[in-house]
Amino acid sequence: MKIRRSQFIRTYGPGAIIETPKTPAIILSFDSGVQPSDFLKKVYIIKDPVLESYLKSIVKKYKSDIDPKNLKVKIFELPFSSETQDIRLFAKNFQKWYLCPEHKILWKYDFNHQKDCPECKGENLTKSSPVRFIQACEDGHLDDIQWDVEVHTIYNKNGEFFINKCDSKSFKWKGLGTGTAETKIECSKCGKSITLSDLYNRKLKCTGRFPEKEKPKKKELKTEECKKNANVVLRMASNLRIPEVESIFMVWPRSDEIGSILASNIAMSAEILKVIELYEQGLINKETLKTGFMSSIEKAKNEKNISEKEYDILIKNQNNIEALKPYLEEMKKMERKEYSYRDIIDMEYRNLKEGAVSGVLETGRKYLEINPSKRISKKHMSVTPIDILTVIETQVAYRRLDIDKGNPVFVHKEGDDGTYYFPSIMINGEGIFFNFGNIILNETHTYHSWLDAFNNKNKYEQQFLFKINQEKYELHPGFVFLHTFSHLLIKVLSLYSGYPATSIREKVYITDITSKNPSGGIVLYTATEDEGGALGGLVSLVEEERMKKILNRVINISHTCSNDPVCTENRFTTGKYAGASCYSCTAISETSCDHRNLWLDRNLFNENINLLEGWL
Repeated sequence: MKIRRSQFIRTYGPGAIIETPKTPAIILSFDSGVQPSDFLKKVYIIKDPVLESYLKSIVKKYKSDIDPKNLKVKIFELPFSSETQDIRLFAKNFQKWYLCPEHKILWKYDFNHQKDCPECKGENLTKSSPVRFIQACEDGHLDDIQWDVEVHTIYNKNGEFFINKCDSKSFKWKGLGTGTAETKIECSKCGKSITLSDLYNRKLKCTGRFPEKEKPKKKELKTEECKKNANVVLRMASNLRIPEVESIFMVWPRSDEIGSILASNIAMSAEILKVIELYEQGLINKETLKTGFMSSIEKAKNEKNISEKEYDILIKNQNNIEALKPYLEEMKKMERKEYSYRDIIDMEYRNLKEGAVSGVLETGRKYLEINPSKRISKKHMSVTPIDILTVIETQVAYRRLDIDKGNPVFVHKEGDDGTYYFPSIMINGEGIFFNFGNIILNETHTYHSWLDAFNNKNKYEQQFLFKINQEKYELHPGFVFLHTFSHLLIKVLSLYSGYPATSIREKVYITDITSKNPSGGIVLYTATEDEGGALGGLVSLVEEERMKKILNRVINISHTCSNDPVCTENRFTTGKYAGASCYSCTAISETSCDHRNLWLDRNLFNENINLLEGWL
């Protein structure tokens, strides 16, 4: 069975359950379910100090037992199936309890004694399939429901319980109706029974099992004692595995091949910069400059800090070494810096703003290309096409059941030296950059409602709702305006670009949130591995008359909703997560929204249409 790389990063991955033609199976971890086990020698390592630093901060946040000084993080790119036929990731059926649809019998599989339904009596499975109810806990453990224990566990009025001694592994599945209270599981031997409703209301004992950490075709492994209670959950429930994916743009100085190579080896870059400075001071001649440059890159190659291919790319610059200085000076700033999410989005926004005015400095292969000559600017907002946009998407971890209370299970391969290797994809696309110099909003009742919530941000305790918990900038009315505008644009752009709305994604920037009038912008982009990722469907729309039609369409749909007047009368107050917003007007696909379809308000947007002056 094949899964696209983007599906693996955004949806699946270790710990995810997939429905195969034969049976449901769980994808195993990189440490236990990949052959060959040394597959890291055959994959491409993405060298990006900014992303590595950010991922390191995430690991340190949740792994208190790790020495921060010795923690090393790297990113490997998932291979294409056509590139590495010899690398295979395994999945296994972790369930032992099966349900026979013909005889309505729930039974436990045993390789030596019970391979089929007691009534079907086949030598192998005939009609039975794994029961779709399983148990999971917030620490990430997953297992079969222990049906033989739960059916025979009897509770009294005080909540005390005792287990009736019965060794039956076969139960009658009686469904008198469609509700859980009408579905009864009854022991075939002693007659004890329980309804699914009773089971859902119980606090089940967690077995401490991580089936994704088990070896293929090996017996189940109980890895640890767990003090958390487990809950009943459907096998294909969306909250059974909630992936945490980080996406960053390759911006300057990593916006082209040379910059990316230099950024991946800060020590080498520092040596080259020192030689260039000596040359500019007149202390060495041109030949010595060239010798010093060659010595630095050869040293990096011999120490395997750069590959042969990267070495060959650098050699091409030996006759124009001084041109590398702007890159190297930026690399010097990156040395020993720990990057937070705020650092990353500020870096991206600054690069996009500067690129929209003066273009992007580049040498060789481009990871980011912005054409400032096509920029269209009006009083408050400018629109600029992004011809080439490179995105690195990394799946860091996943949680089970509750994204706030659940503990993350990291998705990584641990190297021999303890390095954390996280799976990523590097994909190209295109986009449009909508930038506002200053977001000066009208001080309406809606504006003050959001501003009050922002000023009382501590009332929002759910950390997972916010990109930066200390800031909670999503509550700022400036962000709400941008986010609502972004969703309305995605809906309209899908009608003009040829891309479905589900393939257009957003990135919303806002800075200076402590000031009254922050600045911010939006990037709407598409980046996929197929041909639809860079066909020019978005950048071709950055033409004044077309853009005016698009923005007028945005205004039209912002004033109407099939759920009005109920939707528009939904006024935001502190404690809520959105104002006038629903799936008929502003909510979009979860694959497109970067903020869980929260922090939206048509009322706030409609009260500030003046920011689109000159476009309407």
